[in-house]
Amino acid sequence: MIKFFRKIRQDLLSKGKTGKYLKYAIGEIILVVIGILIALQINTWNENKKLDVIRHQYYGQLLDEFKEDTNYCNSIISIYNANILKYNNYRKSYKTPNLTVEEVAQNLLKLDFSYKNILFHTSTIQSLESTGDIKLIPPVIRNKILNLKRDKDRRVEVNKELITEYKERYRLASLLMGEDLFFLLKNQDELKKQIFSDNINSSKEIIKSLAAAQFTKNHNEKLIVMAFKELISEMKNIENLINDELDNK
Repeated sequence: MIKFFRKIRQDLLSKGKTGKYLKYAIGEIILVVIGILIALQINTWNENKKLDVIRHQYYGQLLDEFKEDTNYCNSIISIYNANILKYNNYRKSYKTPNLTVEEVAQNLLKLDFSYKNILFHTSTIQSLESTGDIKLIPPVIRNKILNLKRDKDRRVEVNKELITEYKERYRLASLLMGEDLFFLLKNQDELKKQIFSDNINSSKEIIKSLAAAQFTKNHNEKLIVMAFKELISEMKNIENLINDELDNK
């Protein structure tokens, strides 16, 4: 092709057609520039396609993590709502006149004394940040997923602090009663009566410690239920934005 164009130029020069030669040379330059622009456009298009594939992979991972975290949040909400209901019933039990120490203890032992460490899926967001691929995500979605990660991290830290407080209160009761003894007493009514009757002062201290631990636990679980509902709403909002982005491609 180059030899063909060179031959034409030489033929025009040999015939003294300088004007036509200049026009032809200019046309040839324009064709070369157009060719370069087309090549750059094709290269840009190919690069964008590669970036789209990477971005879609991240979207898929994010949606999978949102689904898992949403299911996790719903399961915790269900468990904690049941615990909150039990705690409310426990508080209502104090409306019964002339409660005995044994009855208070029995009502307390119906409550859940376990605690849960919170853990979310944030590996995709962390990968986006560490690799710099976060810039591939449109600003609106990018800001929301970064805010979501901060909310999750903050909730994890707050929960750790409240668990530490709860465990300290629980530890005081355990020291007075014996490690984990009140779990074993749930099906031992007569033994409970003896323990909570033989040493009334010690029994009162145990009950106060357990009641304080449950108050802290109930407060934490209420906060988590509210926070998890907000997180579910945030994840749903981002999911809708991602799906809209995918539908427009």
